[in-house]
Amino acid sequence: FKIPMKIVERVMDNRYVGDGTIHPGDHLLFIHELCELFKCAGISMNKVKRKLFSLSLKGRAVEWYKTLKDGRPIDWEEIVPLFYSKFYPPSEIHKDRNHIYNFWPHDGKVLPKRGGD
Repeated sequence: FKIPMKIVERVMDNRYVGDGTIHPGDHLLFIHELCELFKCAGISMNKVKRKLFSLSLKGRAVEWYKTLKDGRPIDWEEIVPLFYSKFYPPSEIHKDRNHIYNFWPHDGKVLPKRGGD
């Protein structure tokens, strides 16, 4: 199957390294949104996502991806949770949740009240 060259170029220009500079969820969203821009006749979008995802990795991330294959094709539905568990481990989730839960307005600003509170 053929993926439009402009899409492939966009993926290659925005590769995921796994160094913490890009949130893994943002990268998965990037792949998903690109795949919404075109259709490949007779090919499932999950196969297209898997192919683009494999092209979108480099460095530590591509090394991780190579270990997944283990001689068999891996489905998109399998890749997503494995990708999160590798590049967004529970310690990072905990840190992000603490940051959100401990958010306080700065400089005496008051947050608007929600309706019904």
